[in-house]
Amino acid sequence: MTNQYLDNFISDVRLERQYQQSKWGDEFDKKNTANDWVSYIAGYLGKAVTMPWNAETFRTALVKVATLCAAAAEWCDRTNGNLPKRHYD
Repeated sequence: MTNQYLDNFISDVRLERQYQQSKWGDEFDKKNTANDWVSYIAGYLGKAVTMPWNAETFRTALVKVATLCAAAAEWCDRTNGNLPKRHYD
């Protein structure tokens, strides 16, 4: 059984991930820490609810959050969970 809404959402996440990859790429991503990923995700999650309510803003933010979660999972898998060296290390 297919779920049209889920399929549309996943399609939007794939498109957003392609956009993020073209803008930032793996070189940028590999320099992030777990704290960086959580900060990015929390920032976009905070933009999801607006006053007055805007359903389009809500959904757009959720797509970005899901995409950032996917990027963070890719980063974790690609680095085997090892944190990058930072300028203060």
